Amino acid sequence: MKIRNKAIATGVSVALTLTMTPVVALADEAASRDAASSQAVASDGALQDSALAAETVEESAVVVEEDAEAAAPEAAQDAAPAAGDASIAQDAAASDALPDWIPEGGYDKAEFYSEAEEDGIEMLSDSARAASVYPVKISKDMLYFGAYEGGTYDRTFSYGDGYHALGFYQFDHRYGLQNFLIACYNYDPAKFSMFKQFISIPAAQFQAADAIRQINEEGVYDFTPLGKALNEAWVAAAHADGEGVVVADSTFARLQDGWAYENYYMPAERYLASRGIDISDRNDAVKGLCWGMSNLFGTSGWRKFVGGVSDGYDWNGVYHYLSEGYNWPGAGLTDDMTDTQFVSVLCDYVVENVAVFYKGQPQYHQGWQNRYKREKAQCLSIIQRTGDTHDIIAGSWYVPYVEEAMRLGIVRGFPEGDFRPEAQVTRAQVAEMLCRAEGEALPEGVFDATNDTGWSDNAPNSWYTHAMNWAYKNGIFEGDAAG
Repeated sequence: MKIRNKAIATGVSVALTLTMTPVVALADEAASRDAASSQAVASDGALQDSALAAETVEESAVVVEEDAEAAAPEAAQDAAPAAGDASIAQDAAASDALPDWIPEGGYDKAEFYSEAEEDGIEMLSDSARAASVYPVKISKDMLYFGAYEGGTYDRTFSYGDGYHALGFYQFDHRYGLQNFLIACYNYDPAKFSMFKQFISIPAAQFQAADAIRQINEEGVYDFTPLGKALNEAWVAAAHADGEGVVVADSTFARLQDGWAYENYYMPAERYLASRGIDISDRNDAVKGLCWGMSNLFGTSGWRKFVGGVSDGYDWNGVYHYLSEGYNWPGAGLTDDMTDTQFVSVLCDYVVENVAVFYKGQPQYHQGWQNRYKREKAQCLSIIQRTGDTHDIIAGSWYVPYVEEAMRLGIVRGFPEGDFRPEAQVTRAQVAEMLCRAEGEALPEGVFDATNDTGWSDNAPNSWYTHAMNWAYKNGIFEGDAAG
């Protein structure tokens, strides 16, 4: 069990959003109710009842990472993309350079995305259940998957998402984008005034498949007035903190993190917990893997891979609708798996089965398989660097000491994917820890080619050779009579 969460609470209460004026209510999905209310908005978002929100003031859901590093993957965050006047044809021409996980023509979520009823973000349009969001900063390791989504917080509509989604997490105008915009406006009406123009647009109009781009008078696809306005407003919001604040550190970036965390990560964590699998204290890479799958396939769609009721094709080519209650076996994940095992089993299962489950979307198969091969390698690299401590028992006497030793880089866990807190420690392991504590350790993967100790069991080019040489030189160990 991971003993150190990197996603921590900002201390900004969701209740604050309910005290701001005006607080705009979320839209009902039904077009009839859209017509009846000028404040109607989209059909997807996070709901906080005022009573529930008040209860959460003292225990805000998530916190900021200890360091001040930006949350986004290593991509330039300062340069704002061109706003609504960018030509779709020009954007498509750049598709030759697309990475191997994006298919020709990009992705269209409407062809494969599936929400679970209990975790889908049900929207009500009464003022007591207003759109709310709060800023959150997540660790870079947990957000590694963002490179496969929007990649930057100021991402406008683009080729890779079929011109339907915005931002780091690719919030789609057909699902939850409008409610997110309203939540941002409710959070700070002055800073995010650029989103006020989208409040009164009926949900059905905002979510229409052709709302963002249409064929223009010249017979080519181009952004609609709504598409242009959304692009411009999104870029303006990303830079609303003013000069000197990079986009990745902006209030708007943290609000995107908060919305995605509550609507995609938390449903995934809760769902796995209902199946007896607790990921709340696992390595951030494991959390990011589950979050990314929920974000990509939907809170129902990803269950085909982890097990549970969802829709899709089975191994016999039979399609099952969500209403059938077909129970997918999943990858066979268990709570006692190490983080390394969890990642390997889940990613391999996606690669092996995604073409079966999504038989009707062959254009996406290779891209998804490439993505999860890459994600597996990334996750395992993160786990190796930060340590797999799933066998650490929360509340044990050693937890604060292990936590501090990990923070200082003195311990990391074993390559096999466990920590072994109750195991005996060898002299070589002690030497390695002391060497690291003194800042004398060699870089990862670099070994001493010679044994400078005179001890016959200090083999050259081993993981412990340098540490034992260092310990001998500094008089820490003397060896035994046998040498």
